[in-house]
Amino acid sequence: MVAIGYSKDASHYSDENPWLTHEVEGYKQLEDPKLTVLYEKYGITNKTPPQIRAEFLMRDVLDELDAIQLDAIYRVAATKGRHHALNLLEKMAISQISFHERRANG
Repeated sequence: MVAIGYSKDASHYSDENPWLTHEVEGYKQLEDPKLTVLYEKYGITNKTPPQIRAEFLMRDVLDELDAIQLDAIYRVAATKGRHHALNLLEKMAISQISFHERRANG
């Protein structure tokens, strides 16, 4: 699990193949303090492209996704749009952070 206490930031991601504007125009960051703190800690701002957010969440926060979870994410992206898939990734990140906080607190 990398989300708690890892030292990377999101600046190392490239934007070589950006998502098209119409693919993510409906994106709105979930309003959750855990997600806000995570994004702030690693330099994700409201100007960070959704593609970079998704890459950050998938590679650095949710690095232990199994095939079923990945399939669900890809299906949501294909049927509802990439912005919905990004919100799903954010929900998964919030759940993972909450799980590890509860576990650490006994």
